[in-house]
Amino acid sequence: MEDLTSLKDEELYENWHRGGNADALLVLLERWAIRLPYFYYKKGVRREDAEDFTQDVLTKIMTVGSFNGRGKFASWVYQIAKNQWLARLS
Repeated sequence: MEDLTSLKDEELYENWHRGGNADALLVLLERWAIRLPYFYYKKGVRREDAEDFTQDVLTKIMTVGSFNGRGKFASWVYQIAKNQWLARLS
């Protein structure tokens, strides 16, 4: 596996989504599996629920495919995370 860890999230997504590089997807998902729970902890979400939310968001990253590259990848992911959280509240 080539060293993909130095690439930005946007580059990893592009390598996976357009180029079919599964290793790029793995690096991207590993990064966000660490970052996303903290997003939910700040909102007062319990650990177990934060893990569930994180899995939901990671699945959406892999399946939605609507990141257009015009903004930051992080903004796109956090919007998905926020929408997941708000949907569960209602």
